[in-house]
Amino acid sequence: MKSAVNFQPLQILCLEHDRLRLYVEVIQVAEPRQMCWVRPLMLAEIEDLSAFRLTLRQDLRQCADLLWPIDAFRAAIDTEVLPLLAQLGETVPPEAARTARQQLQLLMQQVWQSNQA
Repeated sequence: MKSAVNFQPLQILCLEHDRLRLYVEVIQVAEPRQMCWVRPLMLAEIEDLSAFRLTLRQDLRQCADLLWPIDAFRAAIDTEVLPLLAQLGETVPPEAARTARQQLQLLMQQVWQSNQA
């Protein structure tokens, strides 16, 4: 992944894992520690690899912030993010927020385990 020296607060980043894409908003970059404090926005999945069509899987805006290594992220491209952002509702019902937290936790465990191997 690319170095995050140029990542700025409010910028949208992407963490890729297999067919999943976690989109987050930068809160703060801790360059000396090479960590990034981010706020999860949404989880998407690639439906069609040949057309690179993304489908929104989960609204993560009610999930806890993450502190994650900078090199795990890349800057998100407007054309991939804007259609997904347009699909997000105004509020997240409590039962959906609980499911979102579980899916985020599972994804982060998978990413962590794949980087430990």
